[in-house]
Amino acid sequence: MEWLKLVLAAIVIFPIAILFALFFIFSKLKMKKVYAFGFAADLTTFLLFVSVPLIVKSIWGINIFIWLIIAAIVLAMVYTYIEWRKSKEIYIPQVLKRIWRMYFILLLGLYIVLLIVGMVVYIIRFMQ
Repeated sequence: MEWLKLVLAAIVIFPIAILFALFFIFSKLKMKKVYAFGFAADLTTFLLFVSVPLIVKSIWGINIFIWLIIAAIVLAMVYTYIEWRKSKEIYIPQVLKRIWRMYFILLLGLYIVLLIVGMVVYIIRFMQ
């Protein structure tokens, strides 16, 4: 049971490593590199939705999970509205894919920033 906890913790804590591992696996399965990276990014987005709130909770003790979900819903609504205004006809699967990839980019950027901020905060706490 402890091994399962450790594996799940590693998956949540290291989504970037999981991204590259999935990309490597999908590339070896003879997928084109663009599709392999896209599919790996799609799967990693789930982990980022969990990892980002966990990092914020560990740094500042604030639970932002519900706010992250609300922000994702609002962002999806705004993006869908913009797409509708631009083309008047929206293709739902394509819009959902773009929104999901946008979540990946935003959450990955936030994850990297939070890792750096977390290291700086813990170094400062350690030095005091």
